[in-house]
Amino acid sequence: MSIIEISATEANQMRLKKALIVDIRSPQEYLREHITHAINIPIEDLGNKTQLPKSENIIFYCKAGNRTKTNIHIFEKTFTQAYLLKGGIDAWKTNHLPTTQDKTQPIDIQRQVQITTGLLILIGLLLGYTISTWFFLISTGVGTGLVFAGISGYCGLAKVLMKAPWNTKYISIKN
Repeated sequence: MSIIEISATEANQMRLKKALIVDIRSPQEYLREHITHAINIPIEDLGNKTQLPKSENIIFYCKAGNRTKTNIHIFEKTFTQAYLLKGGIDAWKTNHLPTTQDKTQPIDIQRQVQITTGLLILIGLLLGYTISTWFFLISTGVGTGLVFAGISGYCGLAKVLMKAPWNTKYISIKN
């Protein structure tokens, strides 16, 4: 088995020679922006090789390269040879290589959760220092929710955000 990490420039040269490029991020991240002509197979679905078109050269990527490195055992178990894009789509864009963007798609849920929790914590702190110390409970509640999400793997805020109006387009595509 041979899993080789390659640069964005090398990946682009292989792409021009008809290599298959696979985005392992969530469908939502893929819809927002992906490498032009890449297909999307989320990492959790990658064990099913039957969804992959035939190709001698398969290049996998994520946002910054961390998910591909973290899941290298899946690539080793599933493929005899594969390439990992070092630095992910971030490195690809740094090299000014082509991507397909759809800014009408919402940012991914993880980032929405980070923005929302950060804002709620800041609001709780500001109101707690300026109006009443009772507002510190907002920050305490959000912090407790984050700890629970980290331990249990269940994030209630993410579930709520998935039902937000700006995410309904994504939900209808996925289902």
